[in-house]
Amino acid sequence: MSLKNVIRPISGHHSIREAVISLFLVNPILNVSRFEELIKEAFKDYFQKFDKINTIEFEVRHEKGVLSQKPALVEDAGFKFSRFDEGKTTAIFQGQNEMNRTLVSFHNLDYLRWGDFIKDYFFILDNIKTYLNENQVSAIGLHYVDQFLWISKEPIDVSLLFKPNGPYLPKEFFESQNANFILTTEKTIGNDNFTNRLQVKTESKVSPSITISHNLIRRLNKSSDLNSLTAEEGLKNVINAAHEQNKSLLAQLLKDDVKELISLK
Repeated sequence: MSLKNVIRPISGHHSIREAVISLFLVNPILNVSRFEELIKEAFKDYFQKFDKINTIEFEVRHEKGVLSQKPALVEDAGFKFSRFDEGKTTAIFQGQNEMNRTLVSFHNLDYLRWGDFIKDYFFILDNIKTYLNENQVSAIGLHYVDQFLWISKEPIDVSLLFKPNGPYLPKEFFESQNANFILTTEKTIGNDNFTNRLQVKTESKVSPSITISHNLIRRLNKSSDLNSLTAEEGLKNVINAAHEQNKSLLAQLLKDDVKELISLK
């Protein structure tokens, strides 16, 4: 059976549905309205839309044995820049104050090449970092979502994609039609802590597909401002290293003909 007759990478020549770089901040983002001026200046040729983000928070209290939830609207909880191509969202840069964390993230939904992705990211970062100079970065994340569409009328056969004796997927994964395997590991390298989260999911009902989500987060031993992180390409080196780890993980997961199909080297 020809592999091309049963699976199709979501993006044609590669399988990347979304690539995300995140910076986790020590303090909340203040005065999100001020970011809007960038859509008229530095970002005017890249992003087409600016939005302020509002969120709903739920508070759970224990009163005489009764749990109650009280939703509250949090206005100006963050900002979002969006880029479109023929009505389709192709890129997002956003900052958001969540209940337990604050982060700024760049989402590429029309990924072509790593070099283009990094170039766009640092163009955005160079223009926005002065707006974040009151803050510190505590962690750096790189998240890839790869997806393969199952185009055969036969049931999904994950053994056509994944190595049966690889270091990650258990035997039971290969025996299920709708599997959702999640593995989270933590380790310390030097002075920094790493969290590595892998999720491999099959969906056979509505739109048959196989999805690989890999999220690597490096927590810095010492928080740093963006100017220091970008000096001497320190941040770029961290992100490049995470990219190589992602490729290494995929190489251990996927069979050789699948790697050839998506040009993974």
